[in-house]
Amino acid sequence: KNPVATKPKVVFVGEAICKWLDDHQGCLSGVSAQLTSARLEALDMEVFSGVTEVDLLVVGCERMGSSQFRQLRQVREVLNPSSVLVLQAGMSDNWLEELATEGMATMAFPPDRAELAFHLTRSSAERATRDGINSLAELVSARPRLHSEGQLAEALKMQTSIACECPQHLSTLISQLAEFEAYSAECSV
Repeated sequence: KNPVATKPKVVFVGEAICKWLDDHQGCLSGVSAQLTSARLEALDMEVFSGVTEVDLLVVGCERMGSSQFRQLRQVREVLNPSSVLVLQAGMSDNWLEELATEGMATMAFPPDRAELAFHLTRSSAERATRDGINSLAELVSARPRLHSEGQLAEALKMQTSIACECPQHLSTLISQLAEFEAYSAECSV
């Protein structure tokens, strides 16, 4: 299974976040998303039957109290996501601390799109690491070279009508860059 080809699997729970995503659908372009537009405390766990390999659980809740926290833990237990992100406006410091202790990230609602994109991308990297990929180079697809070794060798021999070594210099730089990319791909990050 190619880790680059697989989109992160994200489950969104909450009326407000699902409504927000309706207006910001571009945020979902790089993920495989399941939206569950229900309040956390009214959530029926049956909606998650058959849902597996969740990379990120994003929960939007109007307020955080002990019943919501219990339900959040239960959802996390059922889905077993790589990571959890809780969105809420004005969460108390005590709940922020409690969620952090549980290993859950928090963000204000409505979410900042760039910060949400960060969490979506990070969840993919966490999944890959969990699945045994230990080098970030394995997560990046190598781009095909624009110029072959033969074309670069021809550029090295190129004659110009002016006293200029630019084609040769560029050919050398491109070859060195290709060697560096190959070297970097072999390094474990």
